Amino acid sequence: MTQNSSPTVVMAFASIAEYRTRCLQLVAEHFDGNVQILGGNIPWGTGIRLAEPAEVPYTLVTNRFMLGSRLLIQKLPLMGLLRTRTLLLDLNPRMPANWLLLTARRVARRRTLLWGHAWPRGGRNSRSDGLRGLMRRLASELVTYTEQQADDLREMYPRKQVTAAPNSLYSADEMGFDANSMRNSILYVGRLVDAKKPDLLVSAFELVASDLPQLRLTIVGDGPARSILERRIAETGFGERIRLIGHESRPSVLRGYYSAAIASVSPGCAGLSITQSFGFGVPALIARDEPHGPEIEAASEGFNALFFQSNDPGDLASGIRRAARQRSEVFADGAAIAESSIRRYSIEAMAAGLIQAIEGDERCLSTT
Repeated sequence: MTQNSSPTVVMAFASIAEYRTRCLQLVAEHFDGNVQILGGNIPWGTGIRLAEPAEVPYTLVTNRFMLGSRLLIQKLPLMGLLRTRTLLLDLNPRMPANWLLLTARRVARRRTLLWGHAWPRGGRNSRSDGLRGLMRRLASELVTYTEQQADDLREMYPRKQVTAAPNSLYSADEMGFDANSMRNSILYVGRLVDAKKPDLLVSAFELVASDLPQLRLTIVGDGPARSILERRIAETGFGERIRLIGHESRPSVLRGYYSAAIASVSPGCAGLSITQSFGFGVPALIARDEPHGPEIEAASEGFNALFFQSNDPGDLASGIRRAARQRSEVFADGAAIAESSIRRYSIEAMAAGLIQAIEGDERCLSTT
């Protein structure tokens, strides 16, 4: 894009997490400079690392949070966004600027795409879906995080274009199952926050540690619950068998942790961590009744997942014992788990979904 030209496509996000870097690079390369990407300078949530603007590339905008971080006020170039040909925004009703842009662009008959969770945490029948539903109706087109959500919205809005761009972490060639590794660990990868309940996993490991003397627990992640978790690990008496790694997102390093893992665990709400685990061919133990992200659609009990009762360290401990002693009887082969996930949840699949949605919008515009 030259200095004096305007972008054909603008994508404006609350913030751009580190894992979105390669996806947005692919989108920008596809549109050959005719795309502008905006992202907030402060992430919405703890333990989230922002992408480097020099790598995506994108323009930082100022984020200001209000009402205890329930609302995000962004300093956006509103007049430019009102005029741009194609605009893609977060499907998030807690961003007042997005409401303004959606409404004004609808009046001006300009097409606006929304990308994000189709439903709130409480699901499609929750009372809080009213505002999100209004956003969906105002949008020209919708882009979802999963194929199931896309199918649901196509049924709800048969005249609206709906595309899936699966929320993904790694490229297809960065994933895959290591068939030659000796596996002796249970693995947690994710933010160390209360909603993820990593302390529950430590309690469950404490219950099985004596029965499974070769078993180790590896925790990869960082966040506000880290200091509490460190104290909890010290109390177990098995601290020498529990590794707290800290934040790590490099797939080449994570591959080593997954290669040593019998199974991963989502003791609280599950999200991208389970598709990441499946991409490396590692099955997951997942709490049954939690406000999981849409990625939970990838979990299939008896194939790549085993569910346990939420908030029950004893039931999680039973699942760990089964995984450690009967892995081949409880789950499918690791290569099959990896192949299924790579096909559906790779960065290439996510970028392809975004490109398809944007190009579909361009085709619609060309006929108006």
